Amino acid sequence: MDKDKIIIKFWGVRGSIPTPLESSDIYNKIMKTLILAQEVELDNEEKINNFLNNLPFSIKGNYGGNTPCVSIEVNDFLLIFDFGSGIRKLGYEIMNNKKFQNGGEIHLFISHTHWDHIQGLPFFPPLYDKKFKLIFYSPFPDIKERLEFQQKFEFFPVNFFDTPSQKEFIILEKDKIINFNSNLKVSHHSLIHPGGSFGYKVSFNNKSVVYATDTEFYKIDAKFIDEITKIWNNIDVLIFDAQYTPEEYIYKINWGHSSTFLAVDVALSINAKKLVLFHYDPVYDDYFIENSLKRANEYLNFVASNSKLEVIASYEGLSIEI
Repeated sequence: MDKDKIIIKFWGVRGSIPTPLESSDIYNKIMKTLILAQEVELDNEEKINNFLNNLPFSIKGNYGGNTPCVSIEVNDFLLIFDFGSGIRKLGYEIMNNKKFQNGGEIHLFISHTHWDHIQGLPFFPPLYDKKFKLIFYSPFPDIKERLEFQQKFEFFPVNFFDTPSQKEFIILEKDKIINFNSNLKVSHHSLIHPGGSFGYKVSFNNKSVVYATDTEFYKIDAKFIDEITKIWNNIDVLIFDAQYTPEEYIYKINWGHSSTFLAVDVALSINAKKLVLFHYDPVYDDYFIENSLKRANEYLNFVASNSKLEVIASYEGLSIEI
């Protein structure tokens, strides 16, 4: 692994509830592929590969149905943000990674404890391995009790504290910064969401990433904007809540989420280099998400045609290096 890089990987990008592909979704993708294939000559493997590789992502791929989980690797440190259903696959990747063949420390940060952000933890394989030490970070003083409650016997067959892994809980007080070493640090900041939510900024050397899901910016005042701008200013990557379209958002004010256009506005206001749309509504299919990304880029071109901001859509399996 490159010692000078931050590696961001997406394991779950969906909001509210897991939404796996249905048979009809797969059928529609196959149908669209076959219709497009009629227009080209596919008489050898190379042509077939070229044809498939040039299909829109909404046809050849899948943005994903797992709820939020993002990992960030920096040198020997593995940081995980949120424990939605996507953490299950991440767990298997960890168990099969030679780097962790003897266990090790895993650092887990939680934005908040709404179910879609914690529901994957009981299915995280390292939780059941005594060679691993799981270090949980949260501004919520009762985070230990919240995670334990999820695995009470009424809801799950294995109690949280009966699992073999070692566990440590670090409560993040206001303005507390976690310094992993002289170059790597994580700070947190309060966001606007029912029940409370927190964003995190990972800084390494002169590079930085902000993870800010489940947040709503419509009722922000000048003081809030000033504080956030100072904290997030000039970051490399902003992972931001984009659950709704602008039209939907009008009817869902106070629900604690933002829209694709709001995400662009925030990214522009802090001079971010890359915006990653995140936390899609469960009713969105791949075509809808792809169109939302297109509209977000059109909006960016309309409001700031000279901006160098790059806007992309997160999907399971996406890896970003900075």
